[in-house]
Amino acid sequence: MSDKVNAFKRKLERWAVRSEEGNVEMFPLLEEFVEENELHACLDNMRGAIATHLRSLFDHFKKYFTEETTLQQHDWIRQPLTATGSHLPSDLEDAMHELSSDRTLRMKFESTTLVKFWISVAEEYPGLSKTTMNAGDENLLTSDSHFGDLDLDCECPVSNPAEILVIS
Repeated sequence: MSDKVNAFKRKLERWAVRSEEGNVEMFPLLEEFVEENELHACLDNMRGAIATHLRSLFDHFKKYFTEETTLQQHDWIRQPLTATGSHLPSDLEDAMHELSSDRTLRMKFESTTLVKFWISVAEEYPGLSKTTMNAGDENLLTSDSHFGDLDLDCECPVSNPAEILVIS
């Protein structure tokens, strides 16, 4: 979801610049209304207000959807063998380096789903596994195509299969 929010924030920035230039093509109903009613002079007077409103909307989105919640921060979860995890505490970053250097785990990662991989390393890397489960985005483990072969057509009370990870 954060990818979509970030894309929308980028659009808002671009739309603000374009509206200041008098270009409202990204708002087809407004553009049609201005054309049909020959209100180009009014649009020239309003373009600053439109841009200000779009920037205000951008600021609100920035406030409620901060950069810290982006999936990029959690790339180490989806790609544990290639991501650095440099934003993690030192002990977890060290564990990431150990995990990513383990050739056996590399082969396991390539042959299993993401959820199954993290479950399989929970005993050896409990801190990483716990942090994975506490990442805050329940779709994080399910948003990757590496998750695809897990059978979700089962009767179980767990909405997120990652929640079944048992952490000691």
